Amino acid sequence: LIVENTGDTQLTAIGVTDLGPTTVDLSSCTWPAILDPGFSATCIVGPIAAVSGSHVNSASAQGTYNSVVDNSPTDSATYASTALSLTKNAVQTSFSAAGDTINYNYVVTNTGAAPLVGPVTVSDSNSAVSCPAVNTVGNGDGNLDNGEILTCTSTYTVTATDVTIGSVSNTAIASAGGVSSNRAYETVYRNLPDLTITKTNDT
Repeated sequence: LIVENTGDTQLTAIGVTDLGPTTVDLSSCTWPAILDPGFSATCIVGPIAAVSGSHVNSASAQGTYNSVVDNSPTDSATYASTALSLTKNAVQTSFSAAGDTINYNYVVTNTGAAPLVGPVTVSDSNSAVSCPAVNTVGNGDGNLDNGEILTCTSTYTVTATDVTIGSVSNTAIASAGGVSSNRAYETVYRNLPDLTITKTNDT
């Protein structure tokens, strides 16, 4: 909270009134007895226990001159929680040989209340991931806003080692605006025959 005397006379009885709707405890704030023109006073409140969602708080300041109370315009500040989710899936459900390709889709969603500044990036343990710009989705601005979804893609080429192991496993994590998502895992298995026949000669 910053209270500034923008007038040309001294002010006394400085105070700040919390107007909500989110309640902030201002009891720890102490203000100067006299606030001269051009000077300001600051009070840092908190820390507070943050909760998910978007929360706004408004306040106004008061000062007295010649027994007349002068009220400042109302000013507001907002804090919002951040969250980013990632869902990963493979287009191909299996592979048969080295050289086969597996295409992946990565669905990145802003599940928090605060907008996240682009770009969105996805780091995958096996392949390079390509993500479109955030201004191609939602309202077209430079942020991934609450509820906006961005889909990224990658392609992986199966190796001989993967064929020997019998599966391809990888993990990925998305990031935007300094916020990281959950880790998403995916395993694609080698396409092995379900039906076999064994012939023996007992003669």
